[in-house]
Amino acid sequence: MKKGSKSRKKLFGIIILLSIFLFILFRIFVLRLSEINGTKTDKTIDQELTPFTYCQRTKSHGMPPRFQRALNLLLERNSEINPRVKTLTLRLFLHSIAPCLFIQYCLSPEMADAEGWFYFMPEHANRDSLLICVSSEYIDEDDIFTAILLAHEITHAIQWVLDETNTTYGEIYNNTCYGKEAMAYTEQLLFIISLTNGEFESVSSRLRVGKFSSRIAILTEMINLTAKYFTSCEKYYDSNQPKTNQGPYFTCLIKSWELELEKMVRRNPYYQKQCSGQQ
Repeated sequence: MKKGSKSRKKLFGIIILLSIFLFILFRIFVLRLSEINGTKTDKTIDQELTPFTYCQRTKSHGMPPRFQRALNLLLERNSEINPRVKTLTLRLFLHSIAPCLFIQYCLSPEMADAEGWFYFMPEHANRDSLLICVSSEYIDEDDIFTAILLAHEITHAIQWVLDETNTTYGEIYNNTCYGKEAMAYTEQLLFIISLTNGEFESVSSRLRVGKFSSRIAILTEMINLTAKYFTSCEKYYDSNQPKTNQGPYFTCLIKSWELELEKMVRRNPYYQKQCSGQQ
């Protein structure tokens, strides 16, 4: 009996070890499957839902190389500017949501004459995918102009994430239809001022000769509307700090830009139609 009892104990021990081994294998399989699918583990998903934890993916969606290059340019310039600047701001949230951005050329009735479109709808915007549609006209655009467009549409994706996580960030957050558009154009301006002298001259020359698409044409009005504030806000400028640094000078610029850009958006027939019935 003692010998049989020892045998049963030994067999029971083997079963326990085998069960532990199988459990470990199962966890490795789940983690590997999660990596393949580009989603985070349950531990991450169970965290408090914030703009930083909203996107569940760890690997980017596939997208045309042009969009990936433009996105990389935005991410690059993102890292060069103080992330504490109190605007909506691409610099704070872009890296967190980047894996969920799904940027594609689209043929969609909803796009009409738009060059870019972000869908504020759960079937197109969720924790796995933030769809941005771009007109096929952009096949002929260069990476800088594509990045300027994406700066606008990605801002709308960030606005969706902020709304979904009940987050209000910064000194300025105008959560109306016109306000959201003004903020998106402001982010385009912030990207434009991050361009090198050569890149900016390339954009400026195209604006001067009129070889640009209708959405980008609005940049001419934007620049004319906002250039004067570089002078009017100069009284707040501290020569010991870079102009992109958080402070009175930069806050003056952003507030002034957003007020003027919202007026511009409200005058535009396209946005009057888009925002009809909304604030």
